[in-house]
Amino acid sequence: MIRSTSSPAARLDALERALVALRRLRVEVEHVRPGLVLERIEGWHAEAADRYAGRAGELRLALAGAERSLLDAEGRLEVERERTRDAVTAAALAAATPDRPVSAAGAGR
Repeated sequence: MIRSTSSPAARLDALERALVALRRLRVEVEHVRPGLVLERIEGWHAEAADRYAGRAGELRLALAGAERSLLDAEGRLEVERERTRDAVTAAALAAATPDRPVSAAGAGR
């Protein structure tokens, strides 16, 4: 898990790495899923084939749910990454332009 106590820049780096890893996992699941559950198994007895078909349907639903969870997690990471990126940008801007009171004499220059 990504620690919230780390610096914003370190957190942003960790979020980027986590997002890349999550996307790779999601793509891998999408590519592997079709071969994980066979539609039919020829040569099985009717009862065994019926049981397999029922379980295969359950497994397909579970895999679809897992893919949806991966997409949801990816979306949450993207939102957190953008928030952290905004914080890093704001911190960099604040460091580059420190607040300085403007005197009346300096205002007209």
